[in-house]
Formats: sequence, structure tokens, C-alpha cells
Amino acid sequence: MKPKIFLYDTRIDFQNTYCLNLLVYTNAEIKIFTKLEKLFQEMWENDVDGVFIHIPREEKKIEDILFNLYAPVKKKEKKPIIIVQGISASPYEEILPFENIIPVKDLVQTFAKKVGITAQYMATLNVGEYFPIPSRYLLPGWQVVKPVYYYDNDKKLRPLLKEGDFFTPDLLNMLGLEAQIFVKSPYRLELINSFTSKLKEKLDQAMPLEERVSLTDTAYQMISSTMQTLELPETSLALAKSAIGSMEKIVHSNKTLSDLYKLVMEDKSSLRFKHSIVSMFIGQHLLSQIPWASKQHEDSWSHLCFFHDIMLTKDEWIFYDHEFELENKNLDAKEKAIILNHARLAARVVSQAKELPVGIDTLIKQHHGSKMGDGLGKMSMSISPLAILFVIVENYTHFILTQPEKARNAEANHDFIESLFKKFPFPNYKKTIPYLRNLPLKA
Repeated sequence: MKPKIFLYDTRIDFQNTYCLNLLVYTNAEIKIFTKLEKLFQEMWENDVDGVFIHIPREEKKIEDILFNLYAPVKKKEKKPIIIVQGISASPYEEILPFENIIPVKDLVQTFAKKVGITAQYMATLNVGEYFPIPSRYLLPGWQVVKPVYYYDNDKKLRPLLKEGDFFTPDLLNMLGLEAQIFVKSPYRLELINSFTSKLKEKLDQAMPLEERVSLTDTAYQMISSTMQTLELPETSLALAKSAIGSMEKIVHSNKTLSDLYKLVMEDKSSLRFKHSIVSMFIGQHLLSQIPWASKQHEDSWSHLCFFHDIMLTKDEWIFYDHEFELENKNLDAKEKAIILNHARLAARVVSQAKELPVGIDTLIKQHHGSKMGDGLGKMSMSISPLAILFVIVENYTHFILTQPEKARNAEANHDFIESLFKKFPFPNYKKTIPYLRNLPLKA
């Protein structure tokens, strides 16, 4: 008994999560559609047990979509169950409306009940020693809680990832969309249920600061990997929010910059993450002194620190300030393009997430001083005050991370702050730089 299910959902994380759960809980044969017109055509030509589609809020032709779903099945003896998420009511009894996000469990149970599949049936179903999972349903950043395997060119089953490892963009590209990975069958439900949720749950809990630093860096790397696809799926967005909240907890748990520096430098986290959290600490302290700053600015600052360099995948890339610095580096054209346009790329992805602070995409574009986020070293006088603050803070963060001994020295610290007046001889910058003198460096 293999139920046939058609699915259309432009939210890639929901689509993949739904597919994986339908696969392991109902043994379904699933067909994903990228265009509604193709789905409608297939419904005319074939019988199907279930159809799920998600209608985005901005969709204007809802009535036409519902009619095209209803028309192919109205006279069929075997009518599929049709679930539409994104509508509050349906004019057709064959179409079940769900205004809000439909939980995975509800979707699976609804389809399973329609075709008479029970938990007992699935428990006794012989799926073999290893259960196959199509690679097309996997996303970068997903962590495995059980070992997974693949077949090599000689048709031998080989280990692919061990417990605790992550799917990276490079690994998924290597596998390709038509490949399959395998997990021991008794673990298939545990593996599917764990994707993306485990780390978020841990970040939301209390834990020692050292463990929080390490786990938050892991979340940061996961979001960075996911955003290389120029998307920020909703489950990844939820993880990003938890990671930002976790970074704020770390920042507020350290009273001095010296305390924070010692904590993060003793950890094996990436330099990009260290750069983000040190910048967050400095900015939060400066904003508490600046007259125009509000709670809203503090929230925007936290998000800016998290997302500003999220498209950079190598630690050394964060220290490039000008385009000419790339000329003699051993970088290919794609790497140079990412470095030069990382602000604009991150802003483009983040702008799709309406739940983030208003204007955060603009701040990300401007975080190197360029109004449009195009290139490095292009200073503009018409960027926002918060972006100006970030330019100053980022320069100071680079000083701390590259010259920690000098940063601890009062005279060297003073000299570096004075050098910023020469580097940024513009009125709005010169008004901001003096706030650095009041940073709590050490107890």
C-alpha cells in the first residue's frame, strides 16, 4: 500500500520536512511540483490519494487556484483529500482549508487516515535493514542523530556522516538531487524528527556559558550554510532567532570586554562568530550611552551583528576592508564576487523574512560604509547612524581580534581610537568615535 501524494510548497524547509515525514510515516510515493499549472495537469491525467499546497499570503488568484484544484476531481469516483494551507475557508467540500501553518503530525495523520494507514501497519511494514531517504529532501545545516550511509560507485554501503555531523552545501552538491542516503530502519523516525529542532531546543534552555558559546557558533555555521542557497527557510529563521537570543545572553553575562574575550578565545568557535559576538558586546555598551539610541536600535544591532557577514564562509575573509586587498590573493572569481557583494547578498536574503526588525536589510547593506552594499571601501556620507556606528565598531573589533595584547594596553588602545579620527574624517563618524573611550575593557 503506497499512497500517492502531490505536494506544492515554495517554502523549501516545510516542503522537505513534510516530504520526509510522509515518507517514513506513510510509505508514500510523493511527487513535488514547482509550478501549480503542472500539478493541475497531473491531477486531470492521474488518480492521486492526497494533494497538499501552500498558498502564500500575497497570492491574489486564490479563487482560480481552488477551482483548478476542484475541477479535475469533482466527477472522479476516487476523490483525493486536498489540503490547502493559507486559506480560512473553502467553497468546495473536497478541499480542506488551513489558515495557519499545519503541523507535520496533523498533515501526516490526515493523509494516513484517508488511505487507511495505521501506526500498527507501519510498524509491521518490512522496509529492510536500511531505510532510503532521497537527498533532494535534505537541507544544508541539518544535523544527524544517527549514522547515515551511501552506496559508492562499486555499490558498497559506506559511512557518510557519523552521529552529530551536519549536511553541508558541498556534501549535498556531491550527492546530487537524485541520490539516496540510508539510515538503519529502526532509527528512521528518530532521524527525521531530529532535523533542525534539536539545536534550537537546546539554545532556548539554560546551560553553562562555555557550552552556550560552542552551540551558538554551531547554529551560526548552520545558518551560514543554509543562506549560501540564497534562502532563509522558516525553520532556519527560527533557529537564527534562537541563536541571536543566545548571543545576547552571552553578551549580558559578561561585564567587561576582557571577560568576553577570554570566554570566546578559549572556545574553538569560528573567528566569524567571535567577530560577531564581540561586535555585539561593544555596540550594546555604546548604544546605552548614545542619546538617540532606543530598545529598537539594540534589537536591530543584535540582528545586524549576526547577519552582516553570514555569507562569508572563511574566517580570513572578514578582515578585507578594500577591494585592492583582493588583487594579490589566491581567490577564484566566485570567491571574490562573494566577498565584494556579501553585504548585498545577505541583505537580499534577509529582506524576505518579514519577522525581522524593519530596515535590517538596509543596515546589512551599509555595514561597510557603502550605501548599496556593492564592494568594499566605498564610504558614503548618507548611511544611517546605526550603520556608521557599526563601521566604527567593526574596525575596533578587528583591532581586538588581531592585536589582543595591544588592545589590553591602555596607551595602545588610546592610540588606536585616535587613529580612527584620521581614517574617518567625517562629521558623523567623528561624533561617534569618542564613545569607544568609555568601553568597560576590564574590571
